[in-house]
Amino acid sequence: MLEITEGVLIDIRKRWSKRIEGLHALGVRIALDDFGSGYSNLGYLQRFPLDKLKIDRSFVIALGNSANGG
Repeated sequence: MLEITEGVLIDIRKRWSKRIEGLHALGVRIALDDFGSGYSNLGYLQRFPLDKLKIDRSFVIALGNSANGG
């Protein structure tokens, strides 16, 4: 399993997206770590072949404390 952070995903999306897709096609599983710690773009979840999403604790806590109740 290749684990990348949200910040790295933003950088590689321009230069490495085809290679990440190629690795995934070879059977390498892709995990996105620290989702919600930075840019938190849900579009990344659709653009990349992600097998696992690891949500940052601070993002989850912030959801529970939101003014609109969730």
